[in-house]
Amino acid sequence: MLGVGLNVYPPVPEGAAAVAEYASRSRVELLADLLDRLEARYHQLYHEPEGVLEAYRAHSLTLGREVKVTTQQGGLQGQAVGLGPDGALLLKVGGQIRAIGAGDVQLVGQL
Repeated sequence: MLGVGLNVYPPVPEGAAAVAEYASRSRVELLADLLDRLEARYHQLYHEPEGVLEAYRAHSLTLGREVKVTTQQGGLQGQAVGLGPDGALLLKVGGQIRAIGAGDVQLVGQL
């Protein structure tokens, strides 16, 4: 399951921006574009999964950062050091690398 949240119109949380501040597009146009892009990535994931992982690595704000991860087994904190071949988040905790397949990830500190 994937959750996507977009701040389309103000007000927005402190430090965030609204799409309407940068582009004059309707919510329907934004949704159509988002779905087109998700469909293209889904197709790429099926046919060339490594390309999707490379793109994620290149644009990730998570990798290289200290994060808190909450899974069904509990919470962990460590450095997000990479992605496994299956897309799992690789988390360095106490000198060991843990593969996290599912959970909620929060950045620790400021961007």
